[in-house]
Amino acid sequence: MTGTQTSESRQVMRRLLWPAFVPTFLFSLGTGASTPVVLVAALSLGYAQPAAAALVSSLALAAVLGSGPAGLVVQRVGERRSMLAAAAVAVLALAGALVALGRGPAAPASGGLFAASVVLLSLAEVFFGLARQTMVAEAVPPSVRARAMSTFGGVQRAGRLVGPVVGSAAIALTSVAGGFWVQLAAVVLAAAVVGRVPDLPRAPVPRAGTAAVGVVDRVDVRMVALVLVGVLALALARGNRDVVLPLWGTELQLDPELIALVFAGVSAVELVMFVPAGALMDRHGRVVVVVPCLVLMAVGFAVMPLLGTPGYLVGATLIGIGNGLGAGIVKTLGADLSPAGGRARFLGWWTGLVQIGQVAGPAMISVGTLVGSLALAVQLTGAVALAGALWFVLLRVRGRLH
Repeated sequence: MTGTQTSESRQVMRRLLWPAFVPTFLFSLGTGASTPVVLVAALSLGYAQPAAAALVSSLALAAVLGSGPAGLVVQRVGERRSMLAAAAVAVLALAGALVALGRGPAAPASGGLFAASVVLLSLAEVFFGLARQTMVAEAVPPSVRARAMSTFGGVQRAGRLVGPVVGSAAIALTSVAGGFWVQLAAVVLAAAVVGRVPDLPRAPVPRAGTAAVGVVDRVDVRMVALVLVGVLALALARGNRDVVLPLWGTELQLDPELIALVFAGVSAVELVMFVPAGALMDRHGRVVVVVPCLVLMAVGFAVMPLLGTPGYLVGATLIGIGNGLGAGIVKTLGADLSPAGGRARFLGWWTGLVQIGQVAGPAMISVGTLVGSLALAVQLTGAVALAGALWFVLLRVRGRLH
């Protein structure tokens, strides 16, 4: 990256700090604090295990179905107003969840109120995230887009890493409701920051015919479909990361404390990798990052079931490095493919389609475990990731993607 690009990138990062990155961190911290205890909270309200698991699965489905309509709303009312509206909905949902937990399983409507609240909360999180993503995509010039998007992804990861720590401390001091209280405080703080900062100016759009990357006048449906094939492979691998790490650790009969430590270590590795990811994408293109990302994850999933605990640790580390290297890549590709007009609407549908892969991944693990074995399902995930890497190489060779 040249000195001019480096200076421009620093200016962009400073401009995005308060309007986008700080609210992102706070909102993600809140999500990280409550997500691990949704299932536990449902059980405490009298849900049977299958019903509690179905409730958790429904949150991902709500995110898939809600992304497209959320994009239409953001397109109409603007990013900043959308973020404030999403925060208000999240506060309402969290209040409902806390009331349900406070009333306990004895109250007949507590279970239904809790379910409605966490589904509404999932929709608010999608709404808030899409508005922030659109804000970043609109505010940065294409030449430093990947750096901004990878930082955006890194900030989200940081919040998700800190959130469970803060949430667990609150739960230890109070009850399972502590995670939701932390999220409520984080959402209110995020809304306060958004409310105090002015709207970001739009980045100038280069004239048609320039060589700038990611400047399109209308959606190229064929190109979107081609890129989406590889992105879905990445989304599936990422969705399975959160399932495979604890499941295979349990298969090896490792202590829960060690599994949690491995999970935290992988998250820390991912957090470090977002810094070089954006610079590499801006300088050398998207494929130079997404292919190593998928290959490293593929090798990690393939190695994990081998060699016992050492294989588990090596595989987890490779998955973490690969996933961290790909921080922001899906958001960057979405911004590249989105038209200058109607960006929020496109990103809403793009996000929903990508999340299908994240939902399908854990389902594949469940089916693979039932018909074969957990080891086979884990290695199948690696095969899908490798196929995704080869697909992106093919797109690069044919000049479809830089």
